[in-house]
Amino acid sequence: MPTNPAPSNRPPSEGNPKKTESWALIEVARQLEDARKSRSKDAMLAAAALNWRLWIIFGESLGDPACGLPEDLRVNMLLLANFVDRRTAEVLSDPIPEQLDALVRINLQVGSGMLGKALTDQVMPADRGNRRRVERSAEPREPRRAGMRTYAAAAVAK
Repeated sequence: MPTNPAPSNRPPSEGNPKKTESWALIEVARQLEDARKSRSKDAMLAAAALNWRLWIIFGESLGDPACGLPEDLRVNMLLLANFVDRRTAEVLSDPIPEQLDALVRINLQVGSGMLGKALTDQVMPADRGNRRRVERSAEPREPRRAGMRTYAAAAVAK
């Protein structure tokens, strides 16, 4: 059972997709953080795979013209989904606890933003050792980023 603080360990009642999506992001962030703390390879792989599935669902719904989000937000979320995809592939190929930091922060920031709350520092302290290596690998590469921006904009335009 996760040990991090969270608004609720139970999913919200049916009928509010925004709250359900937010809860899912925050819950998976807690699982990722627990896996990072445990340094268990199996736990990191399981949490990363769950997070990957969640973001695949988000990516597919963001590509749907009936999504309802403004185009600029959809493009940015698709770019974020692409980053999550690449980072998760890195974690699955060589699970290093610090690689989970970015995934935890993304989930917490997006999930808590959907709820209008700030949960990031409650679940994941800002001060971390060995962040330099992970942050360097997380920097976007300009040519690829420009290509993804085009891809994301095309997906939104469908």
